[in-house]
Amino acid sequence: MNLLSLPVDVREMIYGYVWCHNRYVRFGVESVERTWTTTPNSGPLSQIASGPQFQETPTSKYPPASSTGQVKPANSEVSPAPATAAGGSKNKSKKSASRVIEFNVEAFLKDLDWYDNDDDFEDEDEFEDSEDEDGGLNRKKRYKLDCFTPVNLALFYTTRQIYRESWPVFYKQRTFVFDTCGIDAIRFLNALPAQIRFNISSIGLTGYIFMGDDSGSRVAWSGDEAEPKYLKNGLQLHTPFAAFLATKMPKLQEVYYYFPYSGEEDFYATWAPEELSMMLMHGRIQRLCHVISGEKAKDVLETHDSETCHRRLMGNWWDGEALADSLWHRVDTGPRSSDRKDVKKWVDDQAKFVEENKRMFPWKWAERDIDMGGDGNVQAVIACTR
Repeated sequence: MNLLSLPVDVREMIYGYVWCHNRYVRFGVESVERTWTTTPNSGPLSQIASGPQFQETPTSKYPPASSTGQVKPANSEVSPAPATAAGGSKNKSKKSASRVIEFNVEAFLKDLDWYDNDDDFEDEDEFEDSEDEDGGLNRKKRYKLDCFTPVNLALFYTTRQIYRESWPVFYKQRTFVFDTCGIDAIRFLNALPAQIRFNISSIGLTGYIFMGDDSGSRVAWSGDEAEPKYLKNGLQLHTPFAAFLATKMPKLQEVYYYFPYSGEEDFYATWAPEELSMMLMHGRIQRLCHVISGEKAKDVLETHDSETCHRRLMGNWWDGEALADSLWHRVDTGPRSSDRKDVKKWVDDQAKFVEENKRMFPWKWAERDIDMGGDGNVQAVIACTR
C-alpha cells in the first residue's frame, strides 16, 4: 500500500500532519525586520535596532483564574444582534439593508499613485497571468513579501497529484500573519492567485498594520461614516482593509489582530476593532482574536481574576458598549440641526440605544503562541465568537 492508494480524506489528514508544527506563517519585509532583529554594536543600524515593541516576558499566570478559583474558559453571553436606531433612522436603516455595494479593489489600488513604496514590494516588475474569479485571465503585478517562518514545502515537489491535493490543505490550516503596513498587505493578498486566496481561512495582523502614523496603514483603515465601501446582507464596512477582506476572501473564518491595552493607543486605527467586530457580528468571520501585549497587560493578568482581566484588557469593548456606539453612528450619523434641543435629543437617543443594544460576545482565553513579529511577546489572546 502506498500513499495514493489511501482514501482522499485520509491523505488530506496526512498532509495536515506534515505541517502541524507550522501553524503560523509570518510575512514581512527584510528591511523592516532588520530594524528590530539586528542589534549591531556599531554602524548605522546600531541606532535603529531596538528590539521588538513589547519585550516583557509573558506572565506565567495565564489564563487567569476566575473569582471562584477556576479558570473561566468562556462567557455565556450572547453576541450582539443588528439593531436599528429609533425615530427617523429606522427607515434609513431598512433602505441601507436593501442596497449592495461591492468594494472595487483594483480601482482603489490604482488611485494610490502617491503611495510610492513599490521598491520593497514589487517583484522586479514581473507580471503573472492568473485566472480571475470568472475564469478569465488577469495580468497582475506580483508583490513580494519575505517569509520569516521556516516551512518545509518538499511535499509540493513530489508528484502533481500530491501537489494538487495538498496545497489547499496548506492554505486552509495555516494562519498567515502580516507584519507590514495595511496597503502592502492588501496588495500582496490581492496579487495571489484567486484559488490560493479563496482557501485562506485565518490571518494575523500585527500592530504595524494599524499604525496611523504610517501612510500605508492610515489609508487602509480610514473611513467615512456617510460613505460605506462595502454593503451587503446588512454588513456595512467603511475602511478599505475590512472591505477587501469581505470582498476578496470569501472563506476567511478567523482573524488575529493586535489590540492595544483597553483598546486605546496613540496613532492606533480606531476603525479596526469596530470593523472587525462588525464582520464577526454579521457572521462574515466566525472568530476574532484580540492579541494583547505590554507591561500593563502583564500586571493586570498577575493581580486580578479572569473577569476583571477581561474587562480591563478590553476596555469599552468588553461588554459591547463601544460596538453599540459604533452601530448607532452607522444608522444615525448626527443631529438634524445644531439646535440645542435637537442635539440633546440625539445624545439622549444615543445613550438609550447603546444601553439597550450592547451585548457581550462569547469569549475565552486562547493560546498565545502566535508569532506577532515586531510587536514582540504576547501576554494574552481573547478569542470572541458569535
